Amino acid sequence: MRADFNMIPPPTLHSQHAMRATLLQFFIDCSSMSELTKWLESIGESIDGSSSELRIRLRNATKFVEQDAAKLPRTAISFISRYGDEQLTYLCEILGIFAGGDVDAKVRRIMRHIGTAERWLPPKTSLEERPLNRGHIRPFVEYYLVSKDAKSLDDFSMPLIQELIEIFGEKLVHENRSVGKTVKEVITAHVGETLATGVGVLVQRPSSSAELRNLLRKAKVFKEVYADDLIVMLMPDKLDSMDRRMALSGLLAENIAVVIK
Repeated sequence: MRADFNMIPPPTLHSQHAMRATLLQFFIDCSSMSELTKWLESIGESIDGSSSELRIRLRNATKFVEQDAAKLPRTAISFISRYGDEQLTYLCEILGIFAGGDVDAKVRRIMRHIGTAERWLPPKTSLEERPLNRGHIRPFVEYYLVSKDAKSLDDFSMPLIQELIEIFGEKLVHENRSVGKTVKEVITAHVGETLATGVGVLVQRPSSSAELRNLLRKAKVFKEVYADDLIVMLMPDKLDSMDRRMALSGLLAENIAVVIK
């Protein structure tokens, strides 16, 4: 899975050295001779010796375990995104997490495990609180990894829906739900037991001024239903700079939480 990580670090970060050491051992064990060489060269270490000697040298020299907590997810995804299904399954088992699903699902689950451990994401106990509000959902939308191979809107939204289902359960996550007090529109995901106590997540990738105006119109409809519990995940890459500014200012003017990918 090719993906970028662009979440702004929260103030709650806390390094988990034991987990980092486990990840480091896995990364080193899975590295080929050429990968070990490049890794050692990047940190200014000698590349002479056998593969076992290089692994020992790398384990002793790398600062992976001690690195700044704000940098860990980007470092981790740079390794994890290289692996195939078998390696990812094994890493899930090492970390003690569910190993089902396709490659992308496993990458996201591993990264979410890292995010929860290092407090990028809320603790599992907080997810049992009711009713759910924007504060429960937004960190997971911000942390969500968007595949660089995604093309259609479904490529962006469906994995997010599946991730929310895995986190909050099928009973609380409803996809493509029609909502609205007067005019009905379809929201990407509704997370909550009832409409009165739920959070709306709208995924949009407008590619023209007309689609942008339609997005802002929909957002107003959803704002009437969700009030402060509306989140828009916006991919503005197809808009020009003026329309990007218009999209962001229009949503923020309605006091809508915007997550840009």
